[in-house]
Amino acid sequence: EKFEDDKRIIARKECFYWMKNIEYEEKEQLEEWTRKKYSEIIFDSDIDDWDVDTSVLNDKLGKRSNVLFVIEDTENNKFGYYFSSNYGLQSDKYYKTDKNAFLFSLKSNGRLKGMMKFPVKDPNEAFMLYDSNNHWMISIGSDGKKSRHDDINIMKKDCQDKEPGNGSIPRSYEYDGIENALCGNDTFEIKQFIAMEMEESEELTQ
Repeated sequence: EKFEDDKRIIARKECFYWMKNIEYEEKEQLEEWTRKKYSEIIFDSDIDDWDVDTSVLNDKLGKRSNVLFVIEDTENNKFGYYFSSNYGLQSDKYYKTDKNAFLFSLKSNGRLKGMMKFPVKDPNEAFMLYDSNNHWMISIGSDGKKSRHDDINIMKKDCQDKEPGNGSIPRSYEYDGIENALCGNDTFEIKQFIAMEMEESEELTQ
């Protein structure tokens, strides 16, 4: 029985080995938080197109639900967000509602005591996926105003050197008083980000 358990553990590690920016312990934590297991990679910024007009992110997300985004910046911070509701067709004027959404930090350069999860405060402003022709790609959270940044903002690849740049300012998620919890600053430069779909797991829901 122990041998079979060991084989399952090895198989799960090998399944995740090729994901260069997620370590096994981080994957285990993400599965515990979502109560779901890893299914497949939907988008990889090292491979897929995310330029203005030609970005494939919207098409790849489609009407998928239970999606995790993991971002690694050039300062070796690793953070992201999870949404349980499906992306569906988006308008760049409306936010998507998701009461189960949360942000998280996997690596923080010592700012936080290990990996942390930050639940949504305002589920009506959980996230927004912009049209492919917009210079913005994704906004996470909002204060209801035309602010410079929300909890997470990502610009399209060919706009990365333009103002205001990718950013992170606390808005719609609960950080328990921690400032700049995700990346230690108001802005960040992307090294890589991936989107992965999670699926139901009897083992994790027990």
